[in-house]
Amino acid sequence: MTREYPPYPVPSAAALVYHQGALLMVKRKFAPGAGKWSLPGGKIEVGETAQYAAAREVLEECGVRIKIRELLNAVDAIFYDNAQRVRFHYLILVYLGEYISGSPQNSPETLDVRWIPLRDIAVYDLTGTARSAIEAWECKRRKQL
Repeated sequence: MTREYPPYPVPSAAALVYHQGALLMVKRKFAPGAGKWSLPGGKIEVGETAQYAAAREVLEECGVRIKIRELLNAVDAIFYDNAQRVRFHYLILVYLGEYISGSPQNSPETLDVRWIPLRDIAVYDLTGTARSAIEAWECKRRKQL
């Protein structure tokens, strides 16, 4: 299935990984959101679970191994072209991931990969999906305190 002008939403998975006061983030290389910071993630492949896809994408994009803990958020990411046609439509399941091992490394799909201190995240140009997932996670954390 094509990602641009899809006939139906593209099922995708991402992971929010928090470790030692920082979030694992990628700077997107391709549209939509090229040049913006986002959570690592991507399309769910046929035959794999959403949880597996999230962990696989983190490893592929970042070189970091994680364990999926729980579903955090579900986001529709819909982008229109100038003629108001749907250019991209992703249904993204965002999971909370626990860091296991590895150091952030760039991949062919990213411009940059790094741990961003949570206290600094507001100064980064985030995708809407990343922003809403971080807000959902922070709300959940506050409720647990």
